[in-house]
Amino acid sequence: MLFKLEIGDYSEDGYGVHEPVIYDTNYDVAAIAEGYKKSCKKYGIQFNRGDNDFTGLGLKCWDKRVLWSNPDMGANWLDEKMYDLLTHTGVVPEEDMMPSLLSEGKYLANYDSESDEYANAIMRFIALSMPDDFTYRIQEPENIPCLNDTLGVNLGYGLLVP
Repeated sequence: MLFKLEIGDYSEDGYGVHEPVIYDTNYDVAAIAEGYKKSCKKYGIQFNRGDNDFTGLGLKCWDKRVLWSNPDMGANWLDEKMYDLLTHTGVVPEEDMMPSLLSEGKYLANYDSESDEYANAIMRFIALSMPDDFTYRIQEPENIPCLNDTLGVNLGYGLLVP
């Protein structure tokens, strides 16, 4: 089954910067959503703003256990507890972590803002609570059959005129 995971802010009142990462997986998106919620509750962290607390801890917006959800770059630095949790579970491999040169005990996932790297980390987090046969892989958009390409036409071309 194909589904997309949007990295960034997709809200109407937000920054509007988001990038879709498309996955091919053997479970439907509802099961994957449940896996995400279970991982959040089990590990006490989440990758979405605290407005929707899936941990059961009463997290608020910008809580330190709400990872990668604050547009302030300084907020994306992880403390040693989060570093240990992410590296020991395999969500972010240790070799992908960069220590701060200015602040001891602070770490950053060194992905150079690559959406697919962050999406893969979130998928590894979800996989922690999925059945053992759960598989996923990034599906490049050009590998998804496109009706427009097959027909050799632009469908609804006039609808998207600025």
